[in-house]
Amino acid sequence: MKERLERTLIDLARRHAPQLAPVQWSRAGDYGRPLPELARLLAAHGALPLLGDVPVPYTNEASVHLKLWVDTYTRIYTVLTGALFPSFSQCSAHYADNEWPPLVVVVGSASPVLSAIGDYVAPFVAVRQGGQPVSEAELRGLVDLVLDALEAADLPREQHTRLRSELVGHVKDLLALHVRQMPLTPPAPDLFGMSAPPPTLPDERPPTLPADLPPNRPPPGIAPDKRKPGKRRPPIPDLPEDKQ
Repeated sequence: MKERLERTLIDLARRHAPQLAPVQWSRAGDYGRPLPELARLLAAHGALPLLGDVPVPYTNEASVHLKLWVDTYTRIYTVLTGALFPSFSQCSAHYADNEWPPLVVVVGSASPVLSAIGDYVAPFVAVRQGGQPVSEAELRGLVDLVLDALEAADLPREQHTRLRSELVGHVKDLLALHVRQMPLTPPAPDLFGMSAPPPTLPDERPPTLPADLPPNRPPPGIAPDKRKPGKRRPPIPDLPEDKQ
């Protein structure tokens, strides 16, 4: 998994933020810095990488669940930019590679918004999903951190309240989805404090497959990429590949 992440993040850097890709990099293992740091820098340059898994028994409808997951992140982006940066509300999403678990990149011109999502929302979901119930107070506190990072205090009170309520709803949706968020971008220092250590990158984990599924076959409903036999990803028609 670590080698795959390094290759893919370097490829994303070359496409979206060339200054982040070392010119001497030629293969996995050449990048000497922590990969979560590179993921965070990519988000700060307008390309937020997200890694998620669809566990059994939801693999038969993996494309549905992954599309909901990606759509929720793009809605968070458009809600924030609509309120704070209305000229930069457009965004797109595409697969970063052809492997499983899916790694998706959300691209938008409002890089501070993607950076805030990567610093706060994505790490929060990765840690709190599937655990103890998350209280309304925690969700409001999370959203307040996002809004503080984006200096949204100048919004009219009514608009600020409405924006916070909408964002809380979207984070609830992420926590309830059947896509298990995997840690990639590191949490901002003020997100968890000392109460919960930041998660580490997934390391050499096998794909989540049904127990009776041969390892060289994709999960039910997930077609292998025809251009690269053996590579698996769910078909999501509305999530286009990067054409660059």
